[in-house]
Amino acid sequence: MGKSMESMAQICCENCHAVIAADSPKCPYCGAINALGSEKQYMEHLTDIRQDVEKLQQIPVRAYRKEIRKNVKMICITLLILIIIAGIIGGFYFCFQKFFSYGATGGNSKQQLLWEKENYPKLDELYEAGDYDGILAFLDEAGDEEGYSVYNWEHYDFIEVYRFYENCMYTADVIRKETYKEEDIKWCIVDALFVLREVSYASYTTQEEKMIDGYRNEVCEMLEQQFGMTQEEIDNLYQNSLVEEEYGIVFDYRKAQKNAKLIAEEYMKQH
Repeated sequence: MGKSMESMAQICCENCHAVIAADSPKCPYCGAINALGSEKQYMEHLTDIRQDVEKLQQIPVRAYRKEIRKNVKMICITLLILIIIAGIIGGFYFCFQKFFSYGATGGNSKQQLLWEKENYPKLDELYEAGDYDGILAFLDEAGDEEGYSVYNWEHYDFIEVYRFYENCMYTADVIRKETYKEEDIKWCIVDALFVLREVSYASYTTQEEKMIDGYRNEVCEMLEQQFGMTQEEIDNLYQNSLVEEEYGIVFDYRKAQKNAKLIAEEYMKQH
């Protein structure tokens, strides 16, 4: 009962007239070809061949996909290893930086605080007395001391402006006595430009801002009298000493030196 009706059908061989299965490709008695059975066998073989071809076509695709998955997996593992290594290196570098940063600054922070505690009252006393030259002398002398740090002093920004103002006016006085060199002229103009910087630090007191305005007026008057510069020329000189940085327009000290050198060369030619 497991056989189909088609496989159970029987016919007579056209050659020997023996009874044979209808799906037999040839007569088992005389060997004559059975057209119906042969055709069926041919179609079955053809179907098998087509299926085999399809399987063969799928093998490279499967192998290719398998290889791709294998490579992707290896790449992911490699990237993960590299990330872990980078993390380890970054951790060591961070610890290294923290350790040596502490050794370079943390170890000196106590000395710095002690220096400030000892010397800031002296600076405050000189400041209250209006002895700005005394402050400059004190700072110049203390510059080589271990732990020296004046940058946290509340009047430091003002004193720096005063330093350049004083240098500028001193050099101008030297030039007026006709005992000068080209370098004297250059630095006199550079110091003047530094005083003219349009910077308003939060640390300036109201009195300091007024004094700085006075310094700027004196500097402009000196440039006009000593070097024959008009206010427009002074403004242009200052503007040409500015550069645009990522965080805004700033005064470029080196550019100011180049501009001042050109004026000094021209002044020397005329005098």
